[in-house]
Amino acid sequence: MQKHVKKANSRSNFIKRSIFTLLAVLTILAAGSLLYYQADKALFQTSTQVVVETDSERLTTLVTMIGDDSIMEKIIKELQLPYSKKSLSRNLNIQRVDDSQVIRISVVDTEPDRAVLIANTTARIIRNEFTETLGIQNISQLVEAKSYKEYH
Repeated sequence: MQKHVKKANSRSNFIKRSIFTLLAVLTILAAGSLLYYQADKALFQTSTQVVVETDSERLTTLVTMIGDDSIMEKIIKELQLPYSKKSLSRNLNIQRVDDSQVIRISVVDTEPDRAVLIANTTARIIRNEFTETLGIQNISQLVEAKSYKEYH
């Protein structure tokens, strides 16, 4: 009788370990597939340039203000983007071009058309915001975002 119980327990333990191993392998495969899918998306980059006729110190402040949550929120709302403010901010690179009065707005996205839309909309929104809130009148988009570069 004891031999029969040990055999039944042994068989039960074997089945439990097999099921656990199978579930572990399936979980690893699912996670690997998800990571592969995420990593395999092509990224597209585009940029636009805005000229702001103001002094150097104020221009540095403006570059910082472009990455502000309120600007990100307006871009997301207007374009109905599937991004949070933080993730959109990570996809934008705002920088002053050398010591000029030019601000370059670069966008990276998985959709080339959306990247162009984000870049041009950002330029328009900051032009409107800086004109309305700061009274800066001489802001113009020097180059519209049109093309993109594919890279991984």
